[in-house]
Amino acid sequence: MEVYFTTHKVSGFWLLVFRIPYVILFFLFVIPFLKGYKIIAQKFNNTLLINAIYIYFGIAILISFATFFMKSNGFIGALEIAIGVFLMMIFGVGELIMGLGILRLKENLGSFAQVTGVVKIVNGIMAITLILWFVALFLIIPILILETFFLNDTFKTFKDSITRDDKAHSLK
Repeated sequence: MEVYFTTHKVSGFWLLVFRIPYVILFFLFVIPFLKGYKIIAQKFNNTLLINAIYIYFGIAILISFATFFMKSNGFIGALEIAIGVFLMMIFGVGELIMGLGILRLKENLGSFAQVTGVVKIVNGIMAITLILWFVALFLIIPILILETFFLNDTFKTFKDSITRDDKAHSLK
């Protein structure tokens, strides 16, 4: 759609109108993931993952604001490239911290948490280094699918591990 707006010289107002639903859909997709991770982090007393969730949410807000300020009139300027590189590195940091938080759950949740955490860490490192950023972007959808299965599997087995103090101690 952005290409259409660019080639037909659509005004900035309509570009903004197009971007608002994009940001709303983005947050409708991100918030359930972060809420699921927050529930897991609270149940297992994983403060690193709780902090990672807040950082990741802040990064999502930053990326959303940057979306509104990128002009993209057919010519990408040096400032937009610099902002894009910065956002990619920030996204990588968020992926890395989330991956470390998920990896810390491996003692409680087993190998599925370990695989999910390692994959997010690797994806974050690829995004931070900027050499393999295109691979990191390509892997976002498979990683989201992996995270969906991880969260679903964790919540299915959660029921058996909750104790009287409302904390989960181990699912292994």
